[in-house]
Amino acid sequence: MNKNQYLKALKNNDIDITYISDCVKGGELNFIDAHDIWKEWGEWLDKSMEKGVGTMQQSADFDSWFTAVDDINSDVISNQGNLYTWGSPNADKVFTHIESHHSIIVYGTAGSGKTTFTTDVAWKCSQLGNDVLYVSIEMNADTLLTSFGRKAAAITKAQWREKHLISQAQKDIYHATKKKFTENKKLELFGLKAGESNCITHVLDIAEAKNPNLILIDNMGLLSFSGEMEKDERLDEAISRYCQLWTNQKNIPVIMIHHVNKSGKMAGSQKIKNNSDGVFFCERNMDANEKDPLEKKKFIVVEEKDRDFGEFGINTFIFDKGTFRDMDSSESQAGFD
Repeated sequence: MNKNQYLKALKNNDIDITYISDCVKGGELNFIDAHDIWKEWGEWLDKSMEKGVGTMQQSADFDSWFTAVDDINSDVISNQGNLYTWGSPNADKVFTHIESHHSIIVYGTAGSGKTTFTTDVAWKCSQLGNDVLYVSIEMNADTLLTSFGRKAAAITKAQWREKHLISQAQKDIYHATKKKFTENKKLELFGLKAGESNCITHVLDIAEAKNPNLILIDNMGLLSFSGEMEKDERLDEAISRYCQLWTNQKNIPVIMIHHVNKSGKMAGSQKIKNNSDGVFFCERNMDANEKDPLEKKKFIVVEEKDRDFGEFGINTFIFDKGTFRDMDSSESQAGFD
């Protein structure tokens, strides 16, 4: 069943908490979808109780269900290690699972959406119980919040300059995004202070002291390794190699955001790929004249390297209401593939 079908069944009392718990435990329902269902069901129950439609049993189930699901989540984490997600059910099927020893590169052209995508992954991983640390080499926490909100709402430079051009829907997404990051105690936004060392060893020392389960670094191109090394391919190679050794020793996965060079390939030495457990390329239609609204929302992620299994995957997301979701069958049938 999909989320809407679970919701309908809950509203009709066709399923109960035991069935939901079994679905989560059996892997038929993931924790992110369970959280979304719980939230939407709660909103429906509030309105229903006011109208005298919802039952007291449903209200009791609502209060106890999420606790039960959360307990299952904790049990799985304690038995199998930390759970991570690539942000959608299909992506988690086609991409190699994030493991505790992984050093991962996510790259793409400027404006492709790679930062928005990785912050979405960070937030969703935190919803699975992980303590996530997002490190920016050039922005403080407040600036990051503004940037995340603006990108989630797809607010353009012209709109940001002339704020009356921003639609109400965009304003709602902007404020909702900032609020969800501000209120999320499992996800910390951290920016280096002015003049602070941007050496990868220093950054990871700071990160380790905060005891996270997942680290994201934005971005690799702003990191250094030693004051003596010039900014060339050897630097990127040294940074990626150090990060790989660090994750293997500390068992804390690291995702680094990276860029492309003028030829459209990943910036720096191709040895960066050799030093990484996973490499993912992000792209979207950046044609300003594109008229198809669905085409504008399409976001493609290609898994270019998978050290663990040697298998490669591709997933087409839809960027919708400030988050990434899988493309559904109706969109595929409309030629949106």
